Amino acid sequence: MAIDSKKGTAFTKNMPPYTYGSGRKNMDPNPYLIVEFGENGEIGVWVASAAYPDYIDRVITQVGAGQAQWRAVPEDN
Repeated sequence: MAIDSKKGTAFTKNMPPYTYGSGRKNMDPNPYLIVEFGENGEIGVWVASAAYPDYIDRVITQVGAGQAQWRAVPEDN
């Protein structure tokens, strides 16, 4: 799996403010890293401007994707 660090860095430097459910704005959002694991070994890496999807004006971008490769794990003795 490869992570597009240039895309992630550019995204985090230009994140717009978002609005909480209460109507209050966060003018200085921090980036949140989201890692997604699929049922069949899919992996996705995202960067979001807010932790919760219900915040107004939240932005998110995918910076990496891949497929896990399965291998046997040795048993402990």
